[in-house]
Amino acid sequence: MTKLLLPPYYHLVKLHSLQLILLCLVMIALSCDKDDAPDDPPLMIPAIPTIQAPGDSQMLGNCVLIDWEPIEDALYYEIRISSSPEFESNYLVDSRYVEEDPFVDVTLAVFDLYNEEYYVRMSAGNAVGESAWSQVISFTVNANGNPEICYEAPEAPILVLPDQLGVVDKDYIELEWQEVEIATHYIVQFSDSESFDDIQYERDQIETAEHQLQSLNPIDIYWRVKAVRYNVEGDWSEVWMFRAE
Repeated sequence: MTKLLLPPYYHLVKLHSLQLILLCLVMIALSCDKDDAPDDPPLMIPAIPTIQAPGDSQMLGNCVLIDWEPIEDALYYEIRISSSPEFESNYLVDSRYVEEDPFVDVTLAVFDLYNEEYYVRMSAGNAVGESAWSQVISFTVNANGNPEICYEAPEAPILVLPDQLGVVDKDYIELEWQEVEIATHYIVQFSDSESFDDIQYERDQIETAEHQLQSLNPIDIYWRVKAVRYNVEGDWSEVWMFRAE
């Protein structure tokens, strides 16, 4: 019988063939498992959010809380507050709130609004795009008539000039008081009596801790100053008196 002589690399080729067959079987098995697995749904533009608070036409204090239900697939929210229902004026609030936990109700606190009527709307967004704007909610801020306060009123200013019981030139009078750190503006009042039953002069929206007047009649003047933080008024200062001559 003739003995068949195999080349020396025969066993090596045979081994590689077996490995190739096994690799093909593994790939077929993985392909079957992948086909059986359900595909992840595609990411969609988020739904339009619903504003839960404030309520429409609600009267608020100096702390406005914007609350809404979380939207599935939303990564952020756009919130806009305007004094115009058409949102044509400059936005008083135009901020992006980044979602941290999609399963927790969201509340955004807005401070430092003046006493007037406002309108708020919002949208939800992600990598695909942004939803349409929500319904527009109106609310009115009136810190003086509402106890809902989110920050303290400023302290009463300390008067500096003119000196108590001092005499000044009636043609030019410079008032000065110590600046109150958190105040946005001040109110100055004059009266001819310490009780301020008759207010003879009042100036609001003074943004610095000083105020100038000219050409007053010779008179004894009682004056006082109040610090205001946006729509929250502090207490009046002490009452000082000076004489204009």
